[in-house]
Amino acid sequence: MATKKTAAKKPAANKTVSQQPVATQPAVDAPSSTNPTPVAPAQRVSVRMYRQGLGDCFLITFPNASGKSFHMLIDCGVVLGTPDSKTRMAAVVRDIASATGNQIDLLVATHEHWDHVSGFIQAQDLFDKLTIQQLWVAWTEDPTDALANKLRAERRTAEKALRMAVNHLAMAGDTDTAQRVSSLVGFFGAASGSTDDALNYVKKRAPGGKPRYCQPSGSPIVLEELRGVRFWVLGPPKDEKLIKKS
Repeated sequence: MATKKTAAKKPAANKTVSQQPVATQPAVDAPSSTNPTPVAPAQRVSVRMYRQGLGDCFLITFPNASGKSFHMLIDCGVVLGTPDSKTRMAAVVRDIASATGNQIDLLVATHEHWDHVSGFIQAQDLFDKLTIQQLWVAWTEDPTDALANKLRAERRTAEKALRMAVNHLAMAGDTDTAQRVSSLVGFFGAASGSTDDALNYVKKRAPGGKPRYCQPSGSPIVLEELRGVRFWVLGPPKDEKLIKKS
């Protein structure tokens, strides 16, 4: 699931886990002949991109109507084979907890790839301590959607076949092809069902166990807490031919 936000980004942090506070102070305009008194502009959106390795984890902080910070977390993972991955992801989640006061107002899990969801398993004990107010996932995770169920079943079948192919290729001595196929399978974790486990955990953390299943449409999502901010869901398309198009 992809989203588009009408918000300005800040430069990325230079460290694996940034130690700078999320709620940054607004810049102050320098005095001039026409404006001799420095004036602080309205607070801007803060974007923190964690550099835990190859993977996605973004903490976006908005100023909301009440004057408090609204924290949105998009994904939390690192690619399979990353050294000390559990340690890295635990450090990321501890920083998220510190920056948000243990409350995530909106958690978005975009799609079922290990480098986007591994942290929910690798640092599950730390995520258990966080309060999650809202959860968004793609319509492809909706258990009541017939097309979503079909696509997930086909993906599981293909994943199992690829895992078997890795073993057969290695036994046949074709190690180069086996490594390439293994790299592809790695997006679904070290074992069959790994990404399923991560997303199932996330969905259970939704208030009342009811996440929002987002679909692409012409209308943006508007939250009462974030006046002036709109979210567009860009995909995946709810069309079997389009979603399977390479």
